[in-house]
Amino acid sequence: MGAFKSDDLAGFWIKATVSAGVPTNAASFNVGSITDTGLGILTVTLTTAFSTANWCCQCAAELTATTYAVANARRTNIRNAAQAAGSVAIDCIDNTATTNLAADPTAWHVAGWGTQ
Repeated sequence: MGAFKSDDLAGFWIKATVSAGVPTNAASFNVGSITDTGLGILTVTLTTAFSTANWCCQCAAELTATTYAVANARRTNIRNAAQAAGSVAIDCIDNTATTNLAADPTAWHVAGWGTQ
């Protein structure tokens, strides 16, 4: 096993809980701020940016209940053209309706890897 390099480790991570539509930074590393950009949209701004906008972002939404009922499902995506060196916007949708609807999750989980 080789030595760790800075881009081997997460450059940032966050768990942001949501209550009454308002996200709160519950725990994080290298996150300067979060913004509730709109229903089902969270923007994460980093304290120390990546060297370019070409870094790996992973995102997930916490289910709204402990059962796997369709109504509890949420899906997250990186918002189109919203990944920069120092920030990223994430979309969350409830795709149980005929059309996908923007929806806040119980909690956002976002992390990124790359050279800073």
